[in-house]
Amino acid sequence: MAHANDPKTTMYMNEFGTLERPKDLASSPARYLQKLRELQTIRVAGKIPFGIGLESHFSIPNIPYMRSDLDILAATGLPIWLTEVDVKAPPNVQGKYFEQVLREGHAHPQVKGMVTWTGYNPSGCFVMCLTDGTFKNLPTGEVVDKLLREWGGLGGKTTGLSDADGFFEVSLFHGDYGLNISRPFANSKASYSFSLTSDDSSSPSPLVFRV
Repeated sequence: MAHANDPKTTMYMNEFGTLERPKDLASSPARYLQKLRELQTIRVAGKIPFGIGLESHFSIPNIPYMRSDLDILAATGLPIWLTEVDVKAPPNVQGKYFEQVLREGHAHPQVKGMVTWTGYNPSGCFVMCLTDGTFKNLPTGEVVDKLLREWGGLGGKTTGLSDADGFFEVSLFHGDYGLNISRPFANSKASYSFSLTSDDSSSPSPLVFRV
């Protein structure tokens, strides 16, 4: 039904335990792939674009296991999203574990996005919140802000010098950007606007601007 109404939308098979529970054979990567292949055999009008959804409800994260699982699932070539990331752990280590999970997910080239399961509720969050009742950051919220600053996702400015051939390399999030270029010795300036979308990540190529 959903595919018929919007055939271009990626359909994610969302499961829990696959990354978080090394001893849970029922949700192992092998079992996940088995069920995914069953779904891929469904005959419909047109090919269903599938994706891999992993809920990611951790307690004490086993990072090497998480990494190997992501490698196994990434071999399908399908996009991976961590869809409900949280960590159930004592407050003194919760932020640390949360950061480990986010860093590992961000580092994997086949992970296309992460969603945190951290919505604030006055009566108590599901497992963890990012802020308290006055919207002041908790340690977990500090982790998110720190990583966004580190990864360039808080609207900051990036400056730099091109090399001898005029190239400047930088890693950017999807979004809209403004670019200002200047050649002080030539008294020359130029401004450009450009957008980066998910379609650009499959076959990245240099953006060329002229001054």
